[in-house]
Amino acid sequence: MHDPRVGRFFAVDPLAPKYPHNSPYAFSENRLLDGVELEGLEVIGVAKQTTFSFGVSFSNEVGAVWSYNDDGFFGFTTNGYGLEGNVSGAFQYSFTIFPYMKSIKDFEGGGYSAGLSYSPTFMGVGAPMGGSLNFVWSDNNDMGINVTVGIADGVLPLSFGIYRTQTSVMPITKKSKELFDNAILNKAKNILTSAKNDLVKKVNKLTKDNIKRSKRIANYVQLNKRYDTKSYTKFINKERDKIFENLKQIEEKNKKIKTLEDGVKVIEESKKKLKENKDETD
Repeated sequence: MHDPRVGRFFAVDPLAPKYPHNSPYAFSENRLLDGVELEGLEVIGVAKQTTFSFGVSFSNEVGAVWSYNDDGFFGFTTNGYGLEGNVSGAFQYSFTIFPYMKSIKDFEGGGYSAGLSYSPTFMGVGAPMGGSLNFVWSDNNDMGINVTVGIADGVLPLSFGIYRTQTSVMPITKKSKELFDNAILNKAKNILTSAKNDLVKKVNKLTKDNIKRSKRIANYVQLNKRYDTKSYTKFINKERDKIFENLKQIEEKNKKIKTLEDGVKVIEESKKKLKENKDETD
C-alpha cells in the first residue's frame, strides 16, 4: 500500500519471500512507466504495436508478458493479418489481459482479434492520435481484452477490423527458461514416442502378415505335397520371398525403434538433470 504523504510504500509485497532479488517494497518490479500490478501479485508489460490497413490489414506487436501461474516473465511477438474497413496506419502501445488463462503455453500460438479502432483525424486532417478496443481469444478458447493507444491516422475516424494472429513466446527470467526447457523436452519426447508407436504398429502388422503367409504355405504344401508343378514352386517362392522382405523391414524398423527409445531415455535424463539443478538452486 502506498502512502502519498511520504511517497513511499508501507506494506510489504505479499510475494516478497518468493523474490529475494527484489526489494520487498518494489512496485511492479520498479517498472513504473510500463508496468501495472494486478492485486499486488502480477506484472503485465506493455507492448508496441504497428498496424497498416488498406482493406487488408497487417499488424506486428512486440512486448513482454508476465504469467503469474508460471511464475515467469516472457517476451513475445504477435503477427496478425485480417480485414479492416479503413485505410490507416498506427504506432501504438498495446495492453492485453487474459483473466482466466492458466498458462503461458496457452498464450502462445494462434488466435483472433476483433474490435473498433478510433482516430480523431478525418482524411488526414486532425490530431494523429487514436486507439482501439478489441476482443481477443486464443485457439485454446481463452478470452481477453486488448486496448491500444498511440499515434494513428486514417481516412475514416472509426473502423472495425478482425485479425488472425500468431504469437511466439520466448523466456526471459530463469523461471520462464526452466518452464520452456521442460516444454521443449516434453514436446520432443512426445514426437519420438509417437514415431516409435507408429513403427511398432507397422512391425506388428508385418509380423501378422508373415504368420498368415506361413500358414498359407503350410496349408498349400499339405494339399499339394504329392505334386511338384511349376505353379506349386512359384507359389512357395513368392510367399517365401515376401516373408523374407517383411523380415528385413521388421529388422530395419526395430533398429529405428531402438534409436527412438534411446532418444527418449536421453530426454528423461535431461529432464532429471534440470530438476536436480532447480532443486539445488532452490
